[in-house]
Amino acid sequence: MAIQKKYLKSAGDIIPTYDYYDFAEGTGTKIFYGCAVENSGAYTYCLKAEKIASAKSVVNLVDHGSVTTNFDLSAFNYPKYVKGTAYLSFCMGGANNILMHMNSQIFKVDAEGAETPISENFWAGTFTATTALPSKMTAIKFPLTPTGFKKGDALRLKMIFTQENATNGSEYGCDPENRESTNGWVDTAINSSILQLHIPFRLDV
Repeated sequence: MAIQKKYLKSAGDIIPTYDYYDFAEGTGTKIFYGCAVENSGAYTYCLKAEKIASAKSVVNLVDHGSVTTNFDLSAFNYPKYVKGTAYLSFCMGGANNILMHMNSQIFKVDAEGAETPISENFWAGTFTATTALPSKMTAIKFPLTPTGFKKGDALRLKMIFTQENATNGSEYGCDPENRESTNGWVDTAINSSILQLHIPFRLDV
């Protein structure tokens, strides 16, 4: 009697490795680390699944104002689908009496570079640095709009860091190796310069 053959889908294409799972929600979550990459003196920012030493341990301001930084994940090689709740953790710090806050949002970016928001714009409340407490760890919760990504699409974390008053400076960490900045305001002895983004993906099994 002939034995019927059963062909299985390629696990490499369908079931990637995640850092943790929520089987009740049908999601697998991947942790990405924000870091800076230097090319000919210019910095770009990315999201990496691996812990590598960042070209800069912090994003900083030297006076009042804002700086916008896009942390980009490499374009997907296979279609993906995000759903559930994302989490972001990071540390911000500054000189004595400096007031600062952060706005963050997650986007889908298509192959032409067009952004589509997949979360709301969340504001992390104002933090005032002191000599005794120069930095603060912050965590933000992002309920995501369920969204499909085609091959060639990418995911972006946009962070808008604002220093509300003048003089001296402020910063937030973006080093997967948890190195301290030159100023030492993001104090790795009590906090961390690691920027983590947890993204839940739908499990297709």
